[in-house]
Amino acid sequence: MYKEAGVRTFYKGLLPTLIQVYPYAGFQFAFYAFLNKIWRSFFKQTTIYLSGMMKSLVCGCLSGIGAKTLVYPLDLAKKRLQVQGFEEARMQFGRVQFYDGLSSCLRTVLREEGIFALFKGLRASIVKAGLSTALTFTFYESALHLLANHHSSSR
Repeated sequence: MYKEAGVRTFYKGLLPTLIQVYPYAGFQFAFYAFLNKIWRSFFKQTTIYLSGMMKSLVCGCLSGIGAKTLVYPLDLAKKRLQVQGFEEARMQFGRVQFYDGLSSCLRTVLREEGIFALFKGLRASIVKAGLSTALTFTFYESALHLLANHHSSSR
């Protein structure tokens, strides 16, 4: 890759990745906090007992899905920019498109494929995002619980 395209080839898709990381993490936590409030208000009024782990799994999964959906156009652009330079290998899959960067990619997709093309591949991506975020928040909440119990028992 270096011989054919130089050092820049290793950084294709970096800008959309960097732009997407902070909002993605922020949306995950914002959705998680919002869904936790809804969970507490809904299940406080019912006789159904659901564990904290179930709450973390469900709210985490839904927050991952919501966050990934909001930032997915940047994820799509990142992936399309990253595969540039492999035109010969991609020719058999159809038309090969060239982009000058992030804005060029997003404008071209909108102009030539329409707004829904910004979400091509979203379903597969939200499965991963939902599962990984559910586990992340479940472990996060478990760690907080362990630390709180350890702190209160050491007093």
